[in-house]
Amino acid sequence: KYLAHRAVGDLIQLHDLTTGEIMSEWVSLQPTIDHLEFSPDGQVLLSSSSFTEPSTLLWNFQSGEPLLRLDGGAGTFSSDGKWIVTVAYDPDTLVTAAKIWDTANGTEVQSISDMFTFPFIGKITFSPSGETLALETLNSVVFWSIDEGQVINTIPITQGYVEGFDYSPDGSLFVIAIHHETTGIGIWDMTTGEMVN
Repeated sequence: KYLAHRAVGDLIQLHDLTTGEIMSEWVSLQPTIDHLEFSPDGQVLLSSSSFTEPSTLLWNFQSGEPLLRLDGGAGTFSSDGKWIVTVAYDPDTLVTAAKIWDTANGTEVQSISDMFTFPFIGKITFSPSGETLALETLNSVVFWSIDEGQVINTIPITQGYVEGFDYSPDGSLFVIAIHHETTGIGIWDMTTGEMVN
């Protein structure tokens, strides 16, 4: 088992969790890193930079060799590792796009802004099945079907703002933490789309 972190300077370090020993380290190639994540099969390390020159890189963490470079930050894997989603901002069109990539070859599968324009995309996560993407937009959480290429549900946020959200492990429920004076928790049934708590 390993722990990866951004070290002093431009280094990414890989530690053995049992011994604490540094197993490898390499230059990150990104000006900032705000997220590191291992692929579900534990074979690849993802590093994401969302602010300065947004990009997402995949690494062979044994050698420190970069494997793929993807456009956009906030990168994360689907639960089966088949897809990666990133968030990219186009300064020319002023549109933020959620881009879905094939992990195996780095091919862009979908760019959501091509079909449905969001002026803002914040938090983003895959459903446990990897079939749906939840996106925080202005005043709502939108659910996007990757197979259908369209919005299949929307939860409006009429007051406050989203602090965080996630699916239950089986994907049947969706939990949103909403801050409005204080933080409250809402739970939605993903079959009916109705709030249950």
